[in-house]
Amino acid sequence: SLRTFITKFISPKVDIPIIIGETFNFIQQSYTGGAVDVYKCHGYDLYHYVVNSLYPFAMLKDMPLKLLNIIKDSNILKDLNLDKFFGFAKVEVYCPKTVKKPMLPVKYQGKTIYPTGRWIATYFSEEIKAVKNLNLGYEFRFIEAHEYSKAKIFDKFVLYFYDIKQNSTGPKKFLAKLCLNSLYGMFGRKQEIFQVFVVDTETLLTLTSSKIIKNVIFIEEDLYLVSIASNINTDILSELNIFIESDFTSTDIPVNSNVAIASAVTAYGRILMMQFKVLDCVVYSDTDSLFTKDLKPFNQLLSNKLGDFKDELNGLVIDKAIFLGVKQYGFKYKDENGKEFTKSVFAGVKRNSLVFEDFEYMLKGNEIKINTGNRFIRSLTKLNIQIKPSTIIIKKNTDKKLVNNCYLPLDIDLVDKPEININPLLNNINTSISKVIKF
Repeated sequence: SLRTFITKFISPKVDIPIIIGETFNFIQQSYTGGAVDVYKCHGYDLYHYVVNSLYPFAMLKDMPLKLLNIIKDSNILKDLNLDKFFGFAKVEVYCPKTVKKPMLPVKYQGKTIYPTGRWIATYFSEEIKAVKNLNLGYEFRFIEAHEYSKAKIFDKFVLYFYDIKQNSTGPKKFLAKLCLNSLYGMFGRKQEIFQVFVVDTETLLTLTSSKIIKNVIFIEEDLYLVSIASNINTDILSELNIFIESDFTSTDIPVNSNVAIASAVTAYGRILMMQFKVLDCVVYSDTDSLFTKDLKPFNQLLSNKLGDFKDELNGLVIDKAIFLGVKQYGFKYKDENGKEFTKSVFAGVKRNSLVFEDFEYMLKGNEIKINTGNRFIRSLTKLNIQIKPSTIIIKKNTDKKLVNNCYLPLDIDLVDKPEININPLLNNINTSISKVIKF
């Protein structure tokens, strides 16, 4: 999709820059996925609506293109005119506890949550504007701002492939959908990559004390295959060096990506959804879908147009739904002939493979063991692939407190203790040292 876009659709006047280094690290903090949140534990007489091609619709908006200015002066930031600003900003956020449906995501303890409280994070300017316009009581203090020029760069690409998707069937429809949904992600490719070397014992010991080693494989006497992490976030690397009094370094290798564009696309998707998520009638929201008790707010938006909604059940009403957490729900409904059906979504489990009674059972605090079939297990040390049966344990899993059928948002305070996760690097170091000692 990226090659097709570059060779067939991009304007010759548009020059999309490659974002690397500190600029990448700054904007990458704003790159968050779809807005998924749970508000009620169970609901009755619900409707299930899905947005037509949410991210392709978001790609029709203005995209950040050229970095114009980096603002760090607190006096300038204090008087920043947000209405005239376009780009990314690191902000201190305050969200009152009275907000029942927070709209801004933040990465917390390895998860993306929608909390109340205080924290510091980086966001796309248009998402901050949208949240302010909801008048929920959010407050922002700007810490750093990166201002960008803007341009519409995906219009022709999106409209061309969406027309094919709407007016074709079979492989042609599938390929059009694939092109629409995969392009933006190419711009958000991670900078962290791994270099692989064959080294002797002496070189291995030197690398162990200076580089972040992902894996070590013994080949033969005095010969090892080593995988080394490159392009590591400098803030995390500095924190790690202070924490364990080390002197690890990272090699910088350019990766062709533009995380500003990818972040803007997902932010625009959240912006579209937040105007509906905030409604009292909405009991659960996923990246591009929601469950609602009231169809009135959506009556004028049901069509096959890009960015409008479609009724996932074609007018049928959900009798009862249970929401155990994010990506954990089941519901039942009857068709026109009165035949009952169950639909289920549970992360890690085949869609629609659970029955409604499973959710009622887990709602009581019970666990269920699920056979997920055979899996291919690859071993780099033994250089083979085995097929083994796999099982998982599923249960109700949400950090939110449940009160009178309402899930309450987490309240956090990270302003004085911002979260920098060095655990993945520590795990890599421990693993590599253990393997070297073993060898």
